[in-house]
Formats: sequence, structure tokens, C-alpha cells
Amino acid sequence: ANASSSASASQHNQHSALPYSHNSNPNPNHAVYGEFSQPGLVMDWNQQCGRVATAASSGRIRIWNVNSEQLANEIIVGRSEVVTTMQTDVPGNQLLVGDYRGLVRRYDLREKLTNSGTILYHHTSPVVGAQIQRNSASLIVSGAAGGDVIVCDPRALSSNGFDAKGRNRSRSSEKAVGRGTIMKLIAHPEKAILDAFAVHDYAPVCATGSRGQFATIIDLRGGGRRIKHIRYQEGFLGQRMGPVDALTFHQHDLLLAAGGKDVFVSTYVGRLSKR
Repeated sequence: ANASSSASASQHNQHSALPYSHNSNPNPNHAVYGEFSQPGLVMDWNQQCGRVATAASSGRIRIWNVNSEQLANEIIVGRSEVVTTMQTDVPGNQLLVGDYRGLVRRYDLREKLTNSGTILYHHTSPVVGAQIQRNSASLIVSGAAGGDVIVCDPRALSSNGFDAKGRNRSRSSEKAVGRGTIMKLIAHPEKAILDAFAVHDYAPVCATGSRGQFATIIDLRGGGRRIKHIRYQEGFLGQRMGPVDALTFHQHDLLLAAGGKDVFVSTYVGRLSKR
């Protein structure tokens, strides 16, 4: 019996073994800036190229190759540049970074010196999420804590709108957010803080969430109309929505998962009308 139990335990350990572990970024301290809070560790996982990008309060972005278990790239952003969100594109050649000041930068990871990224545009509040869509348009969509959402075409971007510190070189409203801007909208007109943000990889929709117990689904086509506004009081016998601080879409289907402080994860299914 002992031999059988030990063999069973050995098989269980083989299935649950940890394949890889390392200290990704030192000093992942939780930082709070005014009414906006930044997580201690910001991470992006690119499964296709097997790389993990991490950032913390150390002032560095580290990109690790999981297959070789080595540091593939390191970007020095400085302690004053508080990174709030990151995402690499599918091939792993570009890194999109949003920070506390509202700037959205793009880094070319194929270059040897990637310490100075290109400023694409900026929000007026900390960036909660920024993502490059995987469809043919490859639009950049980002949302900020102040409730504003920007949709940008990177092919039409101009680098003449900002200096090295992200200050506007022109007073025109077009350059205030970047020439490649397709649309800028206010997702939370009721002045609620945007705490969670997600963009579908292929469908023209994004979702915003708030700790005020509601989520908004937005159609990115046209004027950015609201498809659905989900509040905590909706539903009779079903699960009520709690304070939302995490959102994510299914990679292909129109499925949205929302998580919050109430330890529940709610899923919502939608249908996009053809126009």
C-alpha cells in the first residue's frame, strides 16, 4: 500500500511540476497615485513567441524568453515613468506601453537600443489598457482611468505632434492625441473611474468596467455607440455584477468575462449586428 501511494504521489508530482520560475522584476511594490492605483507587477504573456514582458517600480521593462530561460531584452524607462499596461504584438516585434501620465508608447524590440520608444498619443489620465488588434486593420485601442477611449490607426501616425517628454508641439486638437486618431470617445460620461478595459482581437468592440458595479460594451465603428450597459441591478435570480476590476474577451467568439472583488467571474455573450 505504501509503495502504491508513493507511486501515485510520484505521478501526481510529475503532472503538477513547475516547469519554469524566476524573479521577473525586483521591487514589485504596490503604488497608489492619488485616486488611481497601479498594480505591483505588470505582465504581458505572448504565447506564440514564448516571451513574457514584466514591469514594476524598478524603472525597467524586462522581456524574458521562456524557452531559453534568459533575458531577451531590457528597456530602461526610469522610475518616473510608471508603467500601467503592456502588450506585445503577435510576432513579438513591437511592445505597446501605457503609463501613469497617460502616454502611449511603442517600442521596436528588433532594435538594439530600445530605451526611447515612440510616443503615439496621450490621454489626460493614467492608461488602464492598450491593445493592438489582430485583425487586418491592426488598430490601437486604449482606455484611460478618466473614462476616455482612443482608437488609433498606427499607419497614419505622425511623430511631429510630441517632443521627447510627450509635450504637444502644436495647439491643434488633432495633434493633441495624434494624427492617426480615428475616434476619441468618453466611455463613462457619468464621471465614474474606468478600472478595467478590454479590446476584442478581431471584432470592432471594446469593454470598460468600473468598481461602481457596471460594465459598458462599445461598438468601435462609426461614432462609438454603446451596445450594452450592464449594471449590478440587472437580473432577477442570476448572479449580480460586483465591482469590476478585470475584463477579457474570448480570442475569437463574442464572449466577455468580468471579474471583481466578490470572487465571482461572470461571462456575457453578445451578437454584433452587420452594417
